[in-house]
Amino acid sequence: MAKFTEEALKAALQTNTFAPVYLLQGDEQYLISHYVEQLADTLVGGVMPDFNLSRIQGETAHITQIMEAAEGLPMMHDHRCILVWDYSPADESDAALKEWEAYLADPCEGNVVVFYYTTVKPAATKNWKQFLSACETYGGVLTLNKKSQQELVRLLCSGAGKRNCRMSASAAAYLVECVGEDLNTLLGELEKLCAYKMNQQIDERDIDVLCHKTLSATAFQMIREINRKNSAGALKILHHLYGMREDPIKILGALASSYVNMYRALAADEARLPLGEFGKSVGMKNVNGLQYSLKDARSLGGKRLDESLVVLSEYDKKIKSQSVDPKLLLEQVVVELLNIAGARYD
Repeated sequence: MAKFTEEALKAALQTNTFAPVYLLQGDEQYLISHYVEQLADTLVGGVMPDFNLSRIQGETAHITQIMEAAEGLPMMHDHRCILVWDYSPADESDAALKEWEAYLADPCEGNVVVFYYTTVKPAATKNWKQFLSACETYGGVLTLNKKSQQELVRLLCSGAGKRNCRMSASAAAYLVECVGEDLNTLLGELEKLCAYKMNQQIDERDIDVLCHKTLSATAFQMIREINRKNSAGALKILHHLYGMREDPIKILGALASSYVNMYRALAADEARLPLGEFGKSVGMKNVNGLQYSLKDARSLGGKRLDESLVVLSEYDKKIKSQSVDPKLLLEQVVVELLNIAGARYD
């Protein structure tokens, strides 16, 4: 059977033609929840949901209970939908799984069983393989993983347009860098931005004003202020992080990680290696940020970058081993990094 895709699921929802079973898994929880609810809404359509929509906690259910629900007749409607969360076939007998496969070969017309997973992960065991094989043969197994930055940028630009706003690809990429790649978080921030701008262009300044940034993104912003020799701006960001009750050790870790990425980007550039391929080779999850890291590394220069890494290494030892207030040590770190960058305090 051909691999089941997100596009195939969208087509089923649009044409109202469904297989008897679907299984949704992966690490993009927003999309899994989105399609589960879309399937339920499309199949049942609000018609007697108490009879036509069943929700089963799969961790405590057996396949016989799920089949009983699947064999129930729709009430005054064409479809019944059975949503099964985190079901595991690990303890099922071989006979029970064969009964499930026999049911799928001759299902109750109009009834659709939707398995979806948020905590339980399919395992490479005989029972799981048998169960997944049946779902693939008679329906669709769809793995929804995190989208690439390019896909997220397209989605954000399109989403802004649907909300009567405009967002450039560079602004969308900046939003991803600032708040991370979690789709649920990104769409929440997009709603906020569109409500604020109302039929206007969304730019990076709007993102800076409105969006709650990740610690790594805020640390990166602090480094930009350091490289601009802006001591007031860098210390203002640091005190903002204190106000957010961020752990000083985590802040130092985020700073160090950003400087390491700058070093990586500069080394890859000097070796004429593609940044994306290099980032993946050293195990980076988000290689797109290396473009920004390279820009800042060039601005700072290789010698100053080396000096900055030495300072960060020294203070990492101090902040973890001394009884001095870690906030004081962290402020000393930022001042030393500013001095290396050439900041003046006139």
